[in-house]
Amino acid sequence: MRDRNDPRDIDVMFWLAAFAAASLFLLRFGYDFGVSDQDEFLPWLAHLLDPAVLSNDWFVRIQDASFNVRTVFVRSLVPLAELVGAEAAVHIVYVLSLTGICLGIYRMGLALYRGHPVLAAAGVILAVAVTARWNPAGNDVAAAVLTPSMPAWAFTLNAVATVLQDRLRTRTAVTAAVLISIATAMQGLVGL
Repeated sequence: MRDRNDPRDIDVMFWLAAFAAASLFLLRFGYDFGVSDQDEFLPWLAHLLDPAVLSNDWFVRIQDASFNVRTVFVRSLVPLAELVGAEAAVHIVYVLSLTGICLGIYRMGLALYRGHPVLAAAGVILAVAVTARWNPAGNDVAAAVLTPSMPAWAFTLNAVATVLQDRLRTRTAVTAAVLISIATAMQGLVGL
């Protein structure tokens, strides 16, 4: 039987912290679509969904002809975009990424402050809403637009949390390695 403060148990406190952090982040930085890094991957995504779209665009053709830093990210959006459309897919992945980031930070907080979910929740709010833009290489933990680094941060933070929770177990090491591998494929600087 697990302890009620086991860091693997995600409870109401997490959802409150995630909602508060996301709300404060969006109030502070806003949300946008089709700008910044998205002007590099949205045309390619549109082309992948319909090969006739932008078929003569040099930038799209270069991206389509080679493996680049956005290949895994953009191609992972295609199946969802085929179901719900490109804009909805971007919004859904944004929400999932922001939730994953909050979850990783919360899980790390629970591992570091066992028995104190309030401290873990405070860490989520502080990290996402206050210090989200202070990090190396400019790959913000959270951004006002979906970028490849957001899902990469979600995978990376959860990999670190997994290691903190169950150190030196083989299954833990494999899980963390898989998460870091996905993060590195999505955005190399964040995963590394």
